[in-house]
Amino acid sequence: MAVDMCSERVQKMSLLEEERQRVAQLRKMQIESEQFRYFEDQLRRQELAMPEQTDGNHVRLDPNRNKPAAPVPKPAATLAAVQ
Repeated sequence: MAVDMCSERVQKMSLLEEERQRVAQLRKMQIESEQFRYFEDQLRRQELAMPEQTDGNHVRLDPNRNKPAAPVPKPAATLAAVQ
């Protein structure tokens, strides 16, 4: 009888520990989710504070993106072309 009570107690303690770990994992996931939402909100606010024009005239995030390409040099005349 004492063995049964001890066994039940060990089983209950094991279940309690599993539940504690499950709750701790849920809290961790909730905190990570809140941090991610906060990060997304900060990015969204930052984008709204610095609107990017997409009409091709200006891109604030990469100023070199819309610079005209360097002119392509024309090939020099060769002797084969002259003959």
